[in-house]
Amino acid sequence: MAKKTSLFECQHCGFTSPKWLGKCVQCNAWESFIELNQTQKEVLNALKKPLPQAQKSVSIAEIEHEEVIKFSSTQSELDIVLGGGIAKGGLYLVGGVLGWGNPLCF
Repeated sequence: MAKKTSLFECQHCGFTSPKWLGKCVQCNAWESFIELNQTQKEVLNALKKPLPQAQKSVSIAEIEHEEVIKFSSTQSELDIVLGGGIAKGGLYLVGGVLGWGNPLCF
């Protein structure tokens, strides 16, 4: 049977330690360590992976504009809000309080 390994994290600064400490060595907070469960340890390890390399920035004038075909929603105000209509493949979330000027469905 595998030995259970514990990992403790400071609630104030995020410092991690393999054993419980009464006082955090990084931020000097007392009684701030909590034990992480297996899922939390996996998430913490995933976050420690190196970030992808930064890419060279590009001037906005160098970006090629791609024309998007939009379809009318038959609601002129909604088409204005959506920038000219509904784009193919777009996902839109429309919300509001019922009875305050918005219909139940389009």
